[in-house]
Amino acid sequence: TNLPPEEQPEDFMQPSEMTNLQKGPMGPLVDAVNNKMPILVSLRSNRKLYGYPKAIDRHWNMILESCYEIWSAEPREGKQTRTQTRFFSRLFLRGDNVICV
Repeated sequence: TNLPPEEQPEDFMQPSEMTNLQKGPMGPLVDAVNNKMPILVSLRSNRKLYGYPKAIDRHWNMILESCYEIWSAEPREGKQTRTQTRFFSRLFLRGDNVICV
């Protein structure tokens, strides 16, 4: 942007910060964004998301596209556990829900 540094939002990522993310533990995730590769994200709710990351930030917030939510339904008496899925064309994921990517 053309804003002076003192007027830029605190979370605005400078190009040098994105380079730093590529070298750290978020490197594979940055690569997935750049190369349009799918990822599997484990959430705090024991659910998983499988989709294509469109954008990320340093707080692990993500925008996922063509995303499936996957979870196991509680079995009823005498029944087996079933895996269920739900599709989202675009999903914003808040980073504090992420356990593992």
